[in-house]
Amino acid sequence: MLGLYASFMVATLLTISVYAHSVWIDGKAFAFQIKEPKGWILDFHSAAQIANFVMHEEGTTWRAAGALVSVRFFEKTGDDLKSFVDQEFSHLAYSCPFFETEQLPTLPPAVPGFDFMAFECSPQRHELVAVTELPDHFAVFSLSCTSVDYLRKVVPVFEQALLSFQWLGALPAENAGR
Repeated sequence: MLGLYASFMVATLLTISVYAHSVWIDGKAFAFQIKEPKGWILDFHSAAQIANFVMHEEGTTWRAAGALVSVRFFEKTGDDLKSFVDQEFSHLAYSCPFFETEQLPTLPPAVPGFDFMAFECSPQRHELVAVTELPDHFAVFSLSCTSVDYLRKVVPVFEQALLSFQWLGALPAENAGR
């Protein structure tokens, strides 16, 4: 019986480790879980200059992908969620040529705990941005596509990733391997 229990625990730990990831934010390690939607991969290294991690379709790179999900974590600095979302939208608008953004008529997915913004940075980028508040951070998930039709097509993949996301919190220093 003890052997069966030990086998179950090892199998459970192996299953958990497949989906557990860690990220460094301001020199501290944090853990979270997220599942890769079928046909998509999580990439923690290639796009480190723009995000904590990205997700894109298998068989392509983050730069060549027709759709890209980028994820960034921000430490809270006193802002409430609404103020942070307003500030984030200002940053996104600033990155558009001539600061021209338009709200997209795309209905955001129904994912509890996330606030959504859908906009077009004409003519090059269409984005669906989901923001959630964590205990000490904000998480920003951005789905970016070059076509609004493709954006609508991959919204279910984005929704699946958001539904699977779970913040696990800070890792003890002795368990936070880089």
